[in-house]
Amino acid sequence: MRIIITLLLMTIGTITHAADPLRWVGVPVFYSKYLPKVAPCTYTDEARYGFCGWKLYPEDGQIGVTSVEDHPSKASFTYKLYDEVVCTGGVCKTNYGEPRGRLESTKTTYWYIPLGFYLFEYDGAIRAVKYGNGPLARTYPIRAVKLLPEYAELPDGEYIPMEEDWDVYDVWCNDANECSYMGRVMLFDNLRNWIPKRLSFKCDGRFCYHENGRVAGIDPKA
Repeated sequence: MRIIITLLLMTIGTITHAADPLRWVGVPVFYSKYLPKVAPCTYTDEARYGFCGWKLYPEDGQIGVTSVEDHPSKASFTYKLYDEVVCTGGVCKTNYGEPRGRLESTKTTYWYIPLGFYLFEYDGAIRAVKYGNGPLARTYPIRAVKLLPEYAELPDGEYIPMEEDWDVYDVWCNDANECSYMGRVMLFDNLRNWIPKRLSFKCDGRFCYHENGRVAGIDPKA
C-alpha cells in the first residue's frame, strides 16, 4: 500500500509540478532603447511580400535566458532576430501561430519583421512597431524580461513585470507540431525538457491554459 501511495504522489507531482519558465536575461536588444520603436517597411505588391527592418540589423545574435528561481540557471542561444509572418484576413501570425499584429487589407501577404515587433497600419503606411509601443501597446506588452539589479536599464515600452507574469510559458506551435518557445524553434516532444505537464481548467490535448489564455503547461494527456 505504501508503494502505491508513493507512486500516486509521484504521478500527481509530475502533473502539477511547475518547472521554472525561462526569461530573457536583462533587456534583450529588441526591447531596448537602442532599437527604434518603429521599423520602416517596404512592400512589393506583385510578390505580396514585405520587409521591415534596418540594413545594419543582424539576421541573428546571441541572447541570454534564465530561469526565475532563487538560484537561476543561465544559458545563451543563437536566435533569429527576424520572424516570418503571414497576414490573412487582416490578422498577422508567425509560422507557429503567434499573433503579430493586424492590417487593414484582407488579402494574404507575407512579411519578414524584427523579433519583438508587430505589424500595424496607420497614417497610410504599414509599419513594424516594437512591443509595448504604438496603438497596440496593451495588446502586445513586453513580457518575459528578468531585470538585473546591476543594470539600471528598463524595457523600452509598456511591460508586464516578471512578478505579475510568473508561471507562464511563452510557447506557440503550428499544426505540424513545430513550436517556438521563447524564440527557440523545436518539435513539440522536445518541449517536455523545458515545460512540465500541468492540468488546468482548460486543455486542448497539447497544452493547458491559465484563465488569461496563456500556456500553464503541457496537457498531461498529450
